[in-house]
Amino acid sequence: AVTMEGVGELLFKILFEKDWDLVQLFPFRNCENWEQVKVDPKFQSHAVNVAGSVDAAVSLLGNPSELVPVLQGLGKRHHGYGALEEHYDVLGATLLETLEAGAGVAKVSWTPELRDAWTDVWVTVATTMKGEGFSYTMPARTTSNHLYVPELDRLVLKDKMLTRVFAN
Repeated sequence: AVTMEGVGELLFKILFEKDWDLVQLFPFRNCENWEQVKVDPKFQSHAVNVAGSVDAAVSLLGNPSELVPVLQGLGKRHHGYGALEEHYDVLGATLLETLEAGAGVAKVSWTPELRDAWTDVWVTVATTMKGEGFSYTMPARTTSNHLYVPELDRLVLKDKMLTRVFAN
């Protein structure tokens, strides 16, 4: 079974394989190698917290009014830890590799569509944490975009879209 601990550990293992110097941004910065990191209690706690944060963020994707403040707070904290804009790119690539590996373990098919969906999620998370905000499109709810469907006895929305912007 895939666990939060396992996902968090794999994420950081891949991250530090990509760039060992990133370990300096974490409370377990005194570790000299991966073997020391993975047994450090600070790392173990952090790995579970990060995996839990990703899970919580995903659960809030349909509720931007709750998600945005959470991501803004995470972004401010990580900026204070010394996270730079380029770190988000490395972490995004690492997250996708971790999810692909986890999908295999969970016997879930990792399709191009699933990868694209997770890429979109990461772009939203990263841009919001970096303070750039994000936007999304949705059907316009104006009366000119309504269509009555007699068979359903309902109004439905036509194809006119609008963009909602959430800025920091």
